Amino acid sequence: MSLTNKNLAAARRTIAKEVGKDALASFHESNIFLDVLAVFSILFFFFSMMTALALLPFGWLWALCFIGQGFSLQWMALVSHDIFVHRGVGGKHLSWLGSMLLTVPRFSLPSGYREAHLAHHRHIATDRDTEKYKQDLNTRWRRFLFSTFIGAKMAQAGKFSEEAQSGKDVKHYRAVDTRNPELRQQVQREQTIQKAFLLALLVGAVVF
Repeated sequence: MSLTNKNLAAARRTIAKEVGKDALASFHESNIFLDVLAVFSILFFFFSMMTALALLPFGWLWALCFIGQGFSLQWMALVSHDIFVHRGVGGKHLSWLGSMLLTVPRFSLPSGYREAHLAHHRHIATDRDTEKYKQDLNTRWRRFLFSTFIGAKMAQAGKFSEEAQSGKDVKHYRAVDTRNPELRQQVQREQTIQKAFLLALLVGAVVF
């Protein structure tokens, strides 16, 4: 089925007409106090849950913290998406640092995610949409599997696509354009930081 973004464009025009451009713009106004509060609150919650999981004995309280940790990872993704990917709060360097703090615990790289996600917004609902893989979640089993870490990685790698099913190579959702040397170096630095974070987790697990 061919994709089109004509309906989405029409919907945006209708919303702008009904709500008003000034009102829409006000929804995206930055509030630095709330931005900083959101970032540090979710980081505090994440590391609190991580500490609790390391120290508490297995039981109902440990299970609640485990669920809370899962929610915190999702909130980190949402905060990073809004504050750093779309609005670039803090400028180039602080925005990158904030994005690293919120993406590394999720074993994701901010540069790859930013490149792919902004391309998604530029080409939404077209064949060039980098999140087109979500259309492959067309069965109950695939949608259930997508709610897991392994299933999400498989979907983002295009493993559920018709092309992959027929044996063709499929570009990963977050594949970074290696023709850009600056971006390639940035990703390499992020991978090093991510490995250091993982090593720290392993050392912490042994110590505790």
